[in-house]
Amino acid sequence: MFKKMAIAVLAIGVGFLVLSRFSLVRVLWNDGKHWVAKQVPPEVKLKEIRREVDRIDNEIQKTISTLAKMEVETNMLNEEVVALRDRQQKLRGDISAMNHSLEGQTAKVSFKGNDYRISELSNKLDMAVVDYKNTKDRLKSKEALLADKKRTLEAAHTRVSSMRNQKEELRTLVAKLETQIEVVKQKQLESHVNLDDSQVSRCRQMIHDLEVRLREQEKEAQLMADYGYRTPESKLTHDRTPDEVRKAAQEVLADEEEHHVAKGEK
Repeated sequence: MFKKMAIAVLAIGVGFLVLSRFSLVRVLWNDGKHWVAKQVPPEVKLKEIRREVDRIDNEIQKTISTLAKMEVETNMLNEEVVALRDRQQKLRGDISAMNHSLEGQTAKVSFKGNDYRISELSNKLDMAVVDYKNTKDRLKSKEALLADKKRTLEAAHTRVSSMRNQKEELRTLVAKLETQIEVVKQKQLESHVNLDDSQVSRCRQMIHDLEVRLREQEKEAQLMADYGYRTPESKLTHDRTPDEVRKAAQEVLADEEEHHVAKGEK
């Protein structure tokens, strides 16, 4: 008993697991399809749409071929209805004339230039009445069928006209999409141009920062010199000419001689 219950519970668990796996696969499949669809460039998708719109012409042409067949059948049925109406009208006239000829006659009667016995004309009248009724029933069914065919034909013409108009509307939408894609591409191009401008601005800022730094260093060197922190070597290298250096040396020597003379006198 418990073994059967355990097997049943296990089967149910496996079933849920399989269903969950299938659901996960379905979700992954749908996500994959959406991802792949997003990778298709708009230009390629537009070509696909244009191709599908052009296929509408094939559908219209197939419908036109069916329309031609329906037109012929409807016209032939209409001719048949006209013929039945003419026959019904003729039979009605014959029935009226034979019935009028048989009124008050006991031996022979004349009908359309021919002499008939009463019984013969009566049989002829009876056949005409039967034929008239049959013709009337056939005409009724044919007229109903003709009305249905005309409605179907009119609906088919309406459908073809609607399909043709919608096809032109779709082509207009495709043209708008094509223009929109060009606009997007142009904006993307302008975006790239703006990136180039930002790079130029960055370079200009770097140059400006370097110019400021060099000026600061130059000003710092000048202040260092002004406050006596410049080395003699730098003075020799940058400030005095050889003649100026020799003159300074002679002045030092002269000062030393004067010092020694003064010291000897003491």
